[in-house]
Amino acid sequence: MRTHAPRIRVLVALGLPALLTPGCFVAKPEYEHEETRDLVRLVHEAAALVETKGEAAFAEFNQRGSKWFRGDDYVYVIDLDGVRACYPPHPEQVGRNVLDAKDVNGKPVGRWVNDEVKRPGHKGAWMHFQWPKPDDPTPCWKSNYFLRATAPSGKSYVVLSGRYEMKIERKFITDTVEDAVALIRARGKEALDVFRDKSSKFIFRDVCVFVTDAEGTCLVNPSSPAFEGRNVLDVRDADGRYATREILEALKHKEAIWAKFRWPAPEEPQPVPRLVYVGRAMLDGKTIAIGAGFNVGGE
Repeated sequence: MRTHAPRIRVLVALGLPALLTPGCFVAKPEYEHEETRDLVRLVHEAAALVETKGEAAFAEFNQRGSKWFRGDDYVYVIDLDGVRACYPPHPEQVGRNVLDAKDVNGKPVGRWVNDEVKRPGHKGAWMHFQWPKPDDPTPCWKSNYFLRATAPSGKSYVVLSGRYEMKIERKFITDTVEDAVALIRARGKEALDVFRDKSSKFIFRDVCVFVTDAEGTCLVNPSSPAFEGRNVLDVRDADGRYATREILEALKHKEAIWAKFRWPAPEEPQPVPRLVYVGRAMLDGKTIAIGAGFNVGGE
């Protein structure tokens, strides 16, 4: 979910493509996977229907087998007070207030949505959390895209849809890092504890925010907490590369970089490539590297 911090420019680094400054050629689309683009289109189309037909659109969203409601994929609607206005998988729950809803890790998903859509300039946002499927009580990772829409009646709603176990997009990572930089600016060292908190937006799937100072001391690493407080300049990846040294050196010349290293991963017999996005920020007057990444399998 976005906080609309000023965008860190994604620059060419370590041989990877990037999004360039305004007016330049854009090397990659905003979303790499068709599934993601399809979901974003669906939510925007649903929001447009609400803005055109108002509450009458809800009957269309409830039609099983339509493009709005297929299997575990569905569009639903809540109002700005957190009350479900349309919920196709369980229509009996319409009218229920979900403002205080949390996932199994305590992520305050209801509050996230409510806070985000009330931000000036809101144009759609993501959140990642664990939630049961309609007919399965076992929570699994889900990514929801949501957008504010105002009906002809003048009442505003939030239109949402999500997919389970979606492929991770680079935009999810850049958004997470930008939000982390914004929190550092707002709260200083207090932000470090937030990055370690499983109920925060900064830990989802195999993604977590890490922070290293300019001397190579690890300040935060939820995936490997034993590294915290240690200097990691001499830590090598599976190919023998000094990952932190490479990142810090690249950040001397760039605001932000993409880099790829190979690290051991849970339930994987061999180290796997991990793509990381790292930007510069200031903490107590000193430069820090703040980043996040995801495993990219055989890419």
